[in-house]
Amino acid sequence: MKTRNRIRCSSTYFLLILLAVTSCKSREDGADAFGNFEAEEVMLSSRVGGELMFLKAGEGDQVKQGEIVGLVDTMELHLQKEQLMAQRSSVLSGKPRIRAEVKVLRQQIANLEKDEARLDKMLVDGAIEQKKVDDLKGQISLLERQIEVLGANYGSINNQVDVIMAQVKLMDKKINDCFLRSPVDGIVLEKYSEKGELTSPGKAIYKLSDISSLVLKVYISGDQLSQVELGKKIDVLIDVPNDRYKTYPGKIIWISDKSEFTPKVIQTKEERVKFVYAMKIEVPNDGSLKIGMPGEVVISKNVAE
Repeated sequence: MKTRNRIRCSSTYFLLILLAVTSCKSREDGADAFGNFEAEEVMLSSRVGGELMFLKAGEGDQVKQGEIVGLVDTMELHLQKEQLMAQRSSVLSGKPRIRAEVKVLRQQIANLEKDEARLDKMLVDGAIEQKKVDDLKGQISLLERQIEVLGANYGSINNQVDVIMAQVKLMDKKINDCFLRSPVDGIVLEKYSEKGELTSPGKAIYKLSDISSLVLKVYISGDQLSQVELGKKIDVLIDVPNDRYKTYPGKIIWISDKSEFTPKVIQTKEERVKFVYAMKIEVPNDGSLKIGMPGEVVISKNVAE
């Protein structure tokens, strides 16, 4: 009796193992290519040099595009801007003086023009010589040239102010560049500096990655190449607990035009000697996908559909 029970238990145990193996095998047979998820990495570098006043984000933190994640000391730039604004005020102070001088000259011209009218009448009557009239006209002409010179100086002041304000705008840009802003919605992969350290233009501060969508890079055989094309929709599968999988909608965004040996991550020797083509599939991320996570694609199903 005990022998019969042992045989029955052994048969049940063997059946369970067979079912598990069969299930796993059918799962593998359903996928046509395997790979790992990647994400585009973006380096956030400092545009200016100086002391890092603060760094807000740490490795693993989520950041939004445009979010301020750090600041380089702006004190020196603010002082330079104040100096430029003081120069602007000094230059502009010349405008009231010029306007006052022009006003005086115009009044002098008006007075001389009255004298000119009187002398013209006396000249007609023969009471004065032509030379007096000419001398008066020369004085008026000289005053008018002085007004022209002052007008040119007035315009020069405007030009100087324009140059100063262009420098102010440049200073504002440098101050704005001191604020380190995330270029993408994503996650901080690496942090290369700490608060209080000195940085320089072009020095990397953060490595970021946009994880709103990930890219699954797989390798397909030459026989499968005719079944795929750019922009084609394709099913992407990932493992979930209890030997199940979750399906995501993917889109083929890149297919290599050159073949290569199968990567060494492929386990069997037979697979490693084959020529394959790399292919990238963009997959929207609902938060479950992680960089480096394995994934697989089903090509034959999509072809049939």
